[in-house]
Amino acid sequence: MDQHQTNPFLQDYQTFVTSLQKINPQNQLIQQILEFVHQHYSQHFTISTIAENLGYSESYLYKVIKEDFPITLNEYILQYRLKQAVEKISQYPDSPLSQIAEQVGFSDYKYFGKVFKKYFHISPKELKAIGRIV
Repeated sequence: MDQHQTNPFLQDYQTFVTSLQKINPQNQLIQQILEFVHQHYSQHFTISTIAENLGYSESYLYKVIKEDFPITLNEYILQYRLKQAVEKISQYPDSPLSQIAEQVGFSDYKYFGKVFKKYFHISPKELKAIGRIV
């Protein structure tokens, strides 16, 4: 049997990516917010930063997101950063994990490891040992 079919991480990751891909907002403002996240995920930013860049108030963005988005913006940012981390770990297996965590927007490596394991049921170090799978 194919290693990828039986790998629990790969199954978790595919489910994770599928759930992110299902988020396809029709609201143009939410599309702009997600575009901002995709362009700036490696940097520290808040909803206030996004609001300022898009020319809206923070409270208006919260209202729109709450009405028209299936998860919180913070949850989406976290999930998008984790997806990027998996791709970087797979593409650059010789890079230090702390560097990859920082590149995808995590300033605290311990927190990165904790949320990574929560979502994928393995640590970033364990994924690195598996090798390129995505």
